[in-house]
Amino acid sequence: MSEMRGNVMSTGIKELDELLNGGFPEGYIVLVAGHPGAGKTTFAANFLYSGCINGEAGIYVSFAERKMEFLRHMKALGMDFGELERRGLFSFIEGFTIIREEGIEELLEFIVGILNKIDARRLVIDPIDALIRLIPESKARAFLHTTLFDIVKPARITTYLIAELPLGKEVIGYGFEEFVVDAVIKLTIKPYKRGLLRRSLILHKVREIPIPKYEYEFIIDKGGIILHRPLSSKELSGSIKSERISSGIKGLDEMLGGGFFRNSFIVVSGPSGTGKTVISLIFAQHSASIGEKVLYITFEESREQVELELRLLGYDVKMLKDHLIIKSISLELLTPERISYMYRRLIESYKPSIVIFDGASIVKRYYTEEDYFSFFTEIAQMNKNNNITTLITTIEDILHGERLEIDTLADTIIALSFNGTKEGIRRTISIIKHRGSWHDTRKREYVIRKGMVVIK
Repeated sequence: MSEMRGNVMSTGIKELDELLNGGFPEGYIVLVAGHPGAGKTTFAANFLYSGCINGEAGIYVSFAERKMEFLRHMKALGMDFGELERRGLFSFIEGFTIIREEGIEELLEFIVGILNKIDARRLVIDPIDALIRLIPESKARAFLHTTLFDIVKPARITTYLIAELPLGKEVIGYGFEEFVVDAVIKLTIKPYKRGLLRRSLILHKVREIPIPKYEYEFIIDKGGIILHRPLSSKELSGSIKSERISSGIKGLDEMLGGGFFRNSFIVVSGPSGTGKTVISLIFAQHSASIGEKVLYITFEESREQVELELRLLGYDVKMLKDHLIIKSISLELLTPERISYMYRRLIESYKPSIVIFDGASIVKRYYTEEDYFSFFTEIAQMNKNNNITTLITTIEDILHGERLEIDTLADTIIALSFNGTKEGIRRTISIIKHRGSWHDTRKREYVIRKGMVVIK
């Protein structure tokens, strides 16, 4: 969770705070409109929880959800509002119950009493359109007007107004714009591929803070909402180094003029059977054996299968376990944002110096071409920023005219293929690109023998 800084109130979402230069100014009224299931309640909970854990008390007024349901759902996400309530920092008001039993005036008095009792600095009303359905519209609007202008604004209490945006509706308009909210945020949920759903956030309006109107995808995980924010130009700091690192294959190092450059982005591409996985495993094994920390990610095989292939190549997997981490990731039920988040967590946890993605072409099968390119663009930028050398394998047969979509990202491109001769089919290897260095441009044959790649 993010912290408050001066008179700026954290949203509780780290990436959103970065966009807002720390959060919303104190006393802001923020309209959060979203599709059913888009994450509006979690969005509001992040805001309240961030304040409560930093000593800023908050109130959640609900006209739809009961207190115990809210507490249970939020605790599952790692936000224990029950504990904050026991400490006098949080109060949940079941607004629909009070209105039905006592009336709108009594509800208003109850809210004011709790605001004063716990000295609340944050308020959520969820959802305002349910309030309008509970009581006559004129009374609902009078309630909101009194709450905002007679209570919230004078006391500089930062407030979120939650509103439903029916599926299929994109225009925000609820008739309470006359209250002149300070910020408008839209949360959407849309179908993706294979029945998956993608959530996104758009900052429609934020007074006093210049922000790009951009659709940011997000996921909900432990801690609540995690916004997927592309790296900005200011955050791009890494580059390839002059230092060389060995591929683990003598002949390939010679073709490269001394090996890979550290921090470079390397693509090994070729059709099935050309030896891409063997080359990547040799690089992983060699690097791990000399003390590099290697993260090996496969999208095609299980961890056990990768370990078996290492043993078949003659390597002792147990001897590598302290420096080689193997992760098998199935993309079937994961959106691009979820994969990106998982990868960030992996590099934060393991802090590798080398990352290998085997079977990267699988990503195109599950995602759009745009998402495929965006994902590996982010990986390339992120890894350079973190001084990580990256190698990925893809199935394009470049030497026979197949297009490599991510060629512009690569510092080094190694093309594998087959060459038919009278004696049979031979494997070939060529260096198509090796940024900043001389390299052998010939097409050369190679064989895989006893766990070794021998280039002729």
